[in-house]
Amino acid sequence: MSTLTQKQTVNDFLWPNVGESGRVPIESVIENPRNPRTYFDQDETGAMANSIKKGKQREIATVRLIQPSDNAPEGVRFMLTSGARRYRGARKAGETHFDIRVKAYESLGEEMLDALMLNEDRKPVSDLELGRYYRDLMAEKNWTQAELADAISRSAFWVSDRLMILKCTDKVQARMHPEQKSRMLNLQVGIAFSKMQPELQDELIEAMPAALETAASQLHWLETQINIRGVEVPRRK
Repeated sequence: MSTLTQKQTVNDFLWPNVGESGRVPIESVIENPRNPRTYFDQDETGAMANSIKKGKQREIATVRLIQPSDNAPEGVRFMLTSGARRYRGARKAGETHFDIRVKAYESLGEEMLDALMLNEDRKPVSDLELGRYYRDLMAEKNWTQAELADAISRSAFWVSDRLMILKCTDKVQARMHPEQKSRMLNLQVGIAFSKMQPELQDELIEAMPAALETAASQLHWLETQINIRGVEVPRRK
């Protein structure tokens, strides 16, 4: 793997190219704004930093070469496809270099698909993040839900469930965000909300008792509230 020696400068450094791996200055790498993972837990980043300090970087991050359309700062040569958690941990640990593997993509859609698969292989992305990314990937690739499901080796129900929660209002989606941690609503509760009219969603999310910590208790409470109001909520066929 390429790395800087004491006699080398950044200008004459042998940079890795497509298909190659290398240890490069960390300042030459930036995160990808289209990362499926949008939330990074600070405690986990700290734990990653401590791990890197003790044993260095165990896995190589995947990057692509910077393109003019990226409008990247001067000196940046690579954009992450996967490895953002390791990258943040390395920066927090004070690392000056970072291990990468360079890949090339024929299109933005192919890059997005690879980023999705690589991130899911490491640590699962939240359902809300997946739903938003599925929506964007389908638009970029001009795919149907069935085509997306086939491409990522998931069932049609898996994909449709995560797209369904995008029908939730901003207030409900805020409770499904991973930063909520133990208060985060799970997928099935989100689906239940998604079948309601927006006004009812906001009314019930504001009224839901904080003491309801399990999905079962939250779903039971929602069903009770819907029955009290005499509201008809569609069910999956």
